[in-house]
Amino acid sequence: MSDMLGISSSAVAAYQRALGTVSNNIANVSTEGYSRQQSTLTQSAPSKHANMYLGTGVLFTAVKRAFDTFAESNLRNSNTDLATQEPLVNYTQRVMDIMGDKSVGLSSALDTFFDAARSLSVDPASTVMRTSFIRSSEGVGSRFAELSGQLNLVSTETKQALESASNQINTLTEQLALVNQQLTKSPTLEGQSSELLDRRDLLLRQISEFARIKTSFTSNGIVSVSLGTTMKQSLVVDGLKSRPIGFDPNSISKIDLVLDPYGNTEPLSGTSGGTMGGLNTFISQVLEPAQKGLDFLAKSFVNEVNTIQRAGIDGYGQIGVDLLHIDEKAPAAAEGIRVLLQDPLRITTGGLFRVTENPNNASDVRARVSFLASTMPPGISNPLLSNNPFTNNPLKVEVGGGRLFAPVTTLAAGMENTTIYLDNVKPGQQLHVMTRDARQLIGVPLSEDEKFQMLNTDNGFSSALTYSDAYLNQSGEKGYRGANVFYGTKASVLYEQQFDKLGQPDKATPTAATLKSGRVVPVSSSTDLVVIPQGAIKLNDEALGELKLAAGEELGIRWS
Repeated sequence: MSDMLGISSSAVAAYQRALGTVSNNIANVSTEGYSRQQSTLTQSAPSKHANMYLGTGVLFTAVKRAFDTFAESNLRNSNTDLATQEPLVNYTQRVMDIMGDKSVGLSSALDTFFDAARSLSVDPASTVMRTSFIRSSEGVGSRFAELSGQLNLVSTETKQALESASNQINTLTEQLALVNQQLTKSPTLEGQSSELLDRRDLLLRQISEFARIKTSFTSNGIVSVSLGTTMKQSLVVDGLKSRPIGFDPNSISKIDLVLDPYGNTEPLSGTSGGTMGGLNTFISQVLEPAQKGLDFLAKSFVNEVNTIQRAGIDGYGQIGVDLLHIDEKAPAAAEGIRVLLQDPLRITTGGLFRVTENPNNASDVRARVSFLASTMPPGISNPLLSNNPFTNNPLKVEVGGGRLFAPVTTLAAGMENTTIYLDNVKPGQQLHVMTRDARQLIGVPLSEDEKFQMLNTDNGFSSALTYSDAYLNQSGEKGYRGANVFYGTKASVLYEQQFDKLGQPDKATPTAATLKSGRVVPVSSSTDLVVIPQGAIKLNDEALGELKLAAGEELGIRWS
C-alpha cells in the first residue's frame, strides 16, 4: 500500500532492525574476531495506479559482514612475520647473554688462565704458581662445560616451545574442522551465519601466528589449510578433516616436524614463518652454530695447550706430556675437558734447548741454538695399510668393471723393510710393483693393453717413461739398485744373549726360525702325497722344496 501510514510503518520496522545491527556492533566492539555488520535496505515493490507507479516504502533485506578478503589475507601474513621475529630475537638475546657475559662468559676464564701462565713464566720454580696454573686450567674446563650446559638448556627450551606450538596448532585445526562441518549446512556463502564465518577467520588468524599458511575456500565458505608451499602438500585441514603435526619419532634430532607422526607420516615440506619458523631459524642459524663453535674452540684450546706442554721440559727434567684431555664419553667436546696432571712439577716451564752464556764472555756475540725437524719418509701413502699381519682395518681392493688392474698404494723413496700382506687373492691375480718411470720389479710382464691402461700420469707415473722388465722378479745384485723385492716370506737370524755363571754376557747363540701356518686339517693317504709343491713357498726369495707325505703317514695337529 502506498499510503503514508503504510510507508511510515515499513520504514520504522526497517530502521528498528538497522538500529539493532548498530547496537550489536557497539556491543561487540571488543570481541576478538568479530567483524562489523552492515544492514542492507531495499525499496519495496511499487504499486501501479492507472498509468503510474507509487512507492510502497522500504524493506530490511539482509545483514552482511563488513569483510575484505584481501585485507584479511594480508593481516594473516603480517601476523606470521611478526610472530617469526619474536622467538628468534628473544632466544638469540639469551645466547648472546650466555656467551658474552663478562662474569660467567668464557673470556674471564681464559684471562685467568693466561694470567696464571704469565705469572708462571716469571717464576717457573714456584710450586704455588704451578698449582695456580693447574687450577686455572680446571677453571677453563669448568667454564666450557657450564656454557655448553647453558646452551643445552636453551636447546631444550626451544624444543619444548616447538612441541607446544605444534600442540596448539593441532587444537586450532581440530576446531576449524568442526566449523567446516557446521558450514556444510548451507550451500551458499550468503546463507552462512556471520558468527560461524567470524570463528573461521579468527581460527585462521590464530594458526597463522604459528606458521605461514595457504588457504583454499569452497563456494559455501569451507576452508582447507596447508603449511607447505602449495595446497597439494602439508594439508593440516582438508575440508572436514584435520591432520595433527608432531615430532618425527624416528628422527635422531627429535626436532623434525611431520604430519600425522603416529599414523601415515608425511614430512612437513616448505614450512616457514610464525613461531615455529622463528624457532627453527634460531636452531639452525644461531643455536647449532654456537654449539659447534664452542666445541671447536674447546678442541682447539686443548690441542694448542697440549702442543706447548709437549714441547717443553717439566720440573723433573722430563719431556712434557699432555695437560688436558677431552673425555670421549662426554656428550660434547666442551663438556668433556679434563685436567690430566695434578702434580705441579709435571707442568713444563722450560724449552727443550737452552743456551747459557758464559759471564766471562766480554764480547757482544750472542749464541743461539736452532734445529731443523727431521723429515720422516711418508711411508705407505694409504694409512689403511700397515706393516702388521694382524691389522684390524685392512684395505679392500676390488678389480672389475672392465678394468685390468686397480691401484693399491704408493711407497715413498727410501722406505725399507716394508711388507704388504695379501689375503683372499683370487686365481690369476698378481701384485705388480712399479717405479714411477715404469720399471717393473714384481709381477708378470705387462701386455700392451695393460701398459696402455696402467702407465699414465693419472696413476702416478711420470710423463717421460719407458716400460722395462729388466729387473722383473730380481733381487740382490740383479735387482733394481740392489733392492730385494720379492713374493714370499722374509726371515732374518735372531740371536739369544747368553750369560755365564757370574752373570756376565757370554757368546750369543742363534735361534731357530719357525714358519707357522694356520690350523691344519689332518691329512692321510694310502699313497705318497705332495702336500706343498716345490717352489710354492719362498723364503727370502729362495724357493723351498716340496712337503711330501709318505703312504700311511698322517699330517695334522701334534699336541705336546
